[in-house]
Amino acid sequence: MKKILFAIALILIIFAPAQQFIYAQDAADPGGTPGVGPGGTPGIGPGGTPGASPGGTPADSGSTYELPNFLGITDPNILINRIIRAILGVTGAAALVIFIYGGFLWLTSAGSDTKVQKGTNAMKWAAIGLVVIFSAYVLVSFILNSLTTVAAK
Repeated sequence: MKKILFAIALILIIFAPAQQFIYAQDAADPGGTPGVGPGGTPGIGPGGTPGASPGGTPADSGSTYELPNFLGITDPNILINRIIRAILGVTGAAALVIFIYGGFLWLTSAGSDTKVQKGTNAMKWAAIGLVVIFSAYVLVSFILNSLTTVAAK
């Protein structure tokens, strides 16, 4: 039973943060396709050679290549906010799994005092952990929102 709960917790830890980035901006690319030249040929400059200008000379040093923004985020505060929320979500899921594990131990104790005590302790500490996680979430959200509003002014 511990192996199953450990596997579920491991899957949650691995895949829960990924859900934040699955629906990134990839449906409509307003800036065109990066890396495609004017004739639709990948990486070919206007003169027909890679990185060449119309006269066949190397491209001027002022040309830049802009990386695509897959997350659609330009503000680092929003990125930090999303990362912290993902971490808090994973820890909240772990506390929930521990709470369920403690309830399972308690229900299947069959009158054994040690299993009842072990189950109640797991549920008690999971509940305390959830309180700490939710209060940390509220505190971090308040701080990041106040930083974002101060930076916007």
